[in-house]
Amino acid sequence: MAIYYQHIGERLAERDFPRTLGTLPAAMHEFLLADIETYLDHLDIAELEDIRSKHNHLSPRGFQIWGLPSGAERVLSEMCTGDYLMLLESIDFRYCGKVIHRVTEFCWELSRHLWGEQRFPIIVFLQGKFIQYDWLEFVADFQFNQKYHMRGNTMKLAQSRIEQSKYMTENAFISHIWNTKEFRPFLLSD
Repeated sequence: MAIYYQHIGERLAERDFPRTLGTLPAAMHEFLLADIETYLDHLDIAELEDIRSKHNHLSPRGFQIWGLPSGAERVLSEMCTGDYLMLLESIDFRYCGKVIHRVTEFCWELSRHLWGEQRFPIIVFLQGKFIQYDWLEFVADFQFNQKYHMRGNTMKLAQSRIEQSKYMTENAFISHIWNTKEFRPFLLSD
């Protein structure tokens, strides 16, 4: 298992989360493969069958979709089923999802269909939840320099940082996030 994270920014999160992840407080979007399959017809038949199988077994009630820019291809080259993706809105991570499938080919037309532009052709199917995990807490948890800033980047959390953290394993960290950082609207101040 690997943990990936991406900085989105408030403006794009506000625009794009409702389109393919869901809306706060906790209404998660639930795509079915039939909703988008026509935009995947350029994929190899074996990959389409793999996606169908994963959808049937791992996300039969639906999944969320996230798209990343082509510039993140190198970072995401090893992303696979069972990994996690966390999305940083600005000062808080606002979403954490388990990867159901990362599409191997760019999906320009699906990006246009979902987000109105072809800027996000790396498509990931996810099952996740909204979270509220402070960026500065993340920086402290994984011993990054306090001046570390994402500025629109996508990264993979290094194994050494996980092992040296209080969590020690990816599973322990994700369990902590999913059990203690789930978004709860009653925790927000007026």
